[in-house]
Amino acid sequence: MGRKTNILLMVYGAGGHKAQAHRVVNALNVTQTRIVTISDDSSRPEWSDYHVVAPGLREKSRSSGSLIAAWQIFWQSIHIIRKHHVTSMISTGPGIAIIPALILRICGGKVIHLETWSRFYTRSLAGRVMYLIANRFYYQNKTLSKFYPKGMYGGRL
Repeated sequence: MGRKTNILLMVYGAGGHKAQAHRVVNALNVTQTRIVTISDDSSRPEWSDYHVVAPGLREKSRSSGSLIAAWQIFWQSIHIIRKHHVTSMISTGPGIAIIPALILRICGGKVIHLETWSRFYTRSLAGRVMYLIANRFYYQNKTLSKFYPKGMYGGRL
């Protein structure tokens, strides 16, 4: 087996975001790709070579919890991108993707964002921000084309 040369960061959330991440990986040819994952889901997918559990950004009990979580995600992202020499990232929709996407873009990496399949008539907060950050932005429902004119309809995963 040859050495895996491409390093992909996959960022997803629990639930539907995780299901979408699984579908993306299954659709890609990742035989020469090492996949590093960041998620608020504690279980490491079988296709992930290295998994980091990120704190959820939506702290309902107190506002300072979101700031602490963002700070933790910031440092986790820097560590992962530097340690694993990440060159690209795919996000399937959660807000935890914003910070690593910004860092990776600053470092010259490529970012692809897939707006969640659960959006039909409104933009998600993550989608609004990732639309500005991502090199490529895909939405899964045609009704979102008016919100993301430079995005691409990719169909449902």
